[in-house]
Amino acid sequence: MSKHDRVVPSACTTLRFLHSPVTLRGINLWKLRRKLQPKNWCLVFRCGWPMYQKGEQTMLRKAYRSILALVSLVVVWAWMTVGVSSQTGQPSTANGEWPHYTGDLKGTRYSPLDQINASNFNKLEVAWHFKTDNLGPFPEYKLEGTPVMVKGVLYTTGGTRRSVVALDAKTGEQIWAHSLREGKRAAVAPRQLSGRGVAYWTDGKGDERVLYITTGYRLVALSAKTGAMISSFGKDGIVDLKVGVVKGVNEQIDLETGEIGYDPQQHQGPGSRL
Repeated sequence: MSKHDRVVPSACTTLRFLHSPVTLRGINLWKLRRKLQPKNWCLVFRCGWPMYQKGEQTMLRKAYRSILALVSLVVVWAWMTVGVSSQTGQPSTANGEWPHYTGDLKGTRYSPLDQINASNFNKLEVAWHFKTDNLGPFPEYKLEGTPVMVKGVLYTTGGTRRSVVALDAKTGEQIWAHSLREGKRAAVAPRQLSGRGVAYWTDGKGDERVLYITTGYRLVALSAKTGAMISSFGKDGIVDLKVGVVKGVNEQIDLETGEIGYDPQQHQGPGSRL
């Protein structure tokens, strides 16, 4: 057997492991994950490593290293994309929930629910509706967010002040509402919209939070159960996203107007107030 023959069978074994019986197009991640158990990793390295040690051709050694790197990448990718929800203890779409903006942490935008389909969608009726005209200083109907749903509760933003509301998913009844009054800072904000929604987070041990960004660029953390601000988050529940934003050395940003170059030592105006 030639030196080339000693390495090629190992490469073929590795490629068969990667491509059969699943492929990267339309891949079944659960099947792939089962294939990527430690015993199978050992099989790949056990079959190939002795042959690699005996290989004396530089090109073949480089090719084998590339194959091993590819195997490692596939292992890490599959483990992260398939097991991310179970590892973090986050709720998933498997039980009909929608805990993230795109459904899950992988951004699949897919729900396994099948009660509504092509045969019955034209028979649907309105179960309830919710008005947003009382969520801001102006009687405007603004609701542009994608609600998240966890444990039968919908969370989203709405209204001209970008309020956060929690609604009973079955009845539409408002459970709680939160609104942060930002005065001039919100009035001069370039994007005075109702927002695209909120983010849901939990530690899996009872601490459940809803996070959103105000029109004045503040990140706020709320209790998912009560809507109260989480005092331990940032400063009394708020992280100011403008603080620390600079153009250059000693050039701060006005926290209200967003003007860059503001000097707090020489300018005693509204920019010095939060």
